[in-house]
Amino acid sequence: MRYQLLTWDEVYRQCKEVARLIRKSSFYPDVIVALARSGFVPGRILSDLLAVDDLFGLKVHHVITGEMPETGEVDVENEYEATIPYKAPLNIKGQNTLAVDDIAGTGKSMTAAVQFMESLGPKAIRTATLGYSTESIIKPDYFVSTVSQDDWLLYPWNYFEDFEELIAKAKKKIKQRDASPEVIAKAITDNYGVTIPLDELRYVIEETKEPRQTRRSG
Repeated sequence: MRYQLLTWDEVYRQCKEVARLIRKSSFYPDVIVALARSGFVPGRILSDLLAVDDLFGLKVHHVITGEMPETGEVDVENEYEATIPYKAPLNIKGQNTLAVDDIAGTGKSMTAAVQFMESLGPKAIRTATLGYSTESIIKPDYFVSTVSQDDWLLYPWNYFEDFEELIAKAKKKIKQRDASPEVIAKAITDNYGVTIPLDELRYVIEETKEPRQTRRSG
């Protein structure tokens, strides 16, 4: 797995590029639907850049259907289904609708969202993400970066969960449960090729001394 750390500045730059692509295509959204949770931040930024007042959230739930027996880890590429748990009608009938997420990884979330929104009678639906994986079952209408299934993008709204996972992996590599943040940071860089800011790493370590519920959006 190749990890890539994105900053808030990089995310904002990518959102501006997506907005530019949308305007260039002469598609003028009346409504933006941000997929929860990962599409919230890009959706809000795009609503500002495109001057769209109506911004809705749509929860996409991932149902795990299997595990990789040799590791016990979920095979996120093949072993979950995306569903819409709350089918409250969105007011998008007759509206140009833009569906937004951070990345089309497997594409299952965006596919489920589009299928649900189509049932609500919009004038047109377009899809936008910051990243697009070549293994995705759906290709967004608008995106700015292309990755493979071996790439994992570390977005700033998911730093805590992703860093927590990397810390756990690094501790297994160095076999030190009480390793210092500096040792952990070096192990992450050496083994996973990404440099985590030390202050961010310290914060996650400090806040996870007590067990917390792990929520993985995929």
